[in-house]
Amino acid sequence: MGTMDRKAWIGLSALGVGVLILLLVIFASVRDAGQQFLNLFRVQEVQTVQLTQEFLDSLPEPDAELIQWVEEPTGDEEPREVTLDEAEDALGFRMAQLSALPESLQPEPKVMITDAEEASFTIDLPVARNYIWALGGDGTILPDNMEGAVFRVTMPQVGMLFYATKEDSEQGVRFIQTTSPTLAVPDEIDMDSIREGLLELEILPPELAAQLRAIDDWESTLVLPLVEGMSEEVNVGSATAVRFFGVDDDDRMLVWVAEGRIHVLSTNVPELDLAALAEDIR
Repeated sequence: MGTMDRKAWIGLSALGVGVLILLLVIFASVRDAGQQFLNLFRVQEVQTVQLTQEFLDSLPEPDAELIQWVEEPTGDEEPREVTLDEAEDALGFRMAQLSALPESLQPEPKVMITDAEEASFTIDLPVARNYIWALGGDGTILPDNMEGAVFRVTMPQVGMLFYATKEDSEQGVRFIQTTSPTLAVPDEIDMDSIREGLLELEILPPELAAQLRAIDDWESTLVLPLVEGMSEEVNVGSATAVRFFGVDDDDRMLVWVAEGRIHVLSTNVPELDLAALAEDIR
């Protein structure tokens, strides 16, 4: 497998875990869904929020000790090449394909999948409280029972179609598809209370807090940022999508949720229009 494929795969895994941690620490609320773990978060839709570069620059870096892995995701398993039928049997759904390919791309994609992966972590409570105080909030909104509580992330199997260019097998279009990762939260953690406290942070602009409060279905919404010059909202069919711009038009990415699955379309070919490619999916 080429270097670009590998980076894309690891990047998606990191994105999945990172988004879930973000949902846990900042944006999530509570929903009953089990016995040992009553709170289960599963992405079902996308919501965008407007951010400024000034706000992003004002955020202090969190301490590296904030998250303590109990069972750390390895991220080093090589995805394996399979047939399309084998991928769909493993994933449990029919993979969408690009139907109107430009002449520069190979007509048949390379098909790859990776196995499901689980990870678990705890939050260092003193470190987390210090970070909340650094953001202008009250660190005690994080309850004492968060110390030692184990949160579990499940990353499902991921499928990828890679349409290489005819001139360079390392360049092309990646079409990644997966069902939602999930985050299981111990039932003793009151995420409603934590969310309300975080929305009162002094560093949080009032308009951003209002956007976040307006999202009703917290436990199943993937919140994606719109930052001028970095990302923009577009539509893929009836779904809301976010297009992220790469440096010098390289490694651009389009993210959306449809039919209960997360779709990530990306390319390092400057002349390709991801939104146009996404409109012709079968």
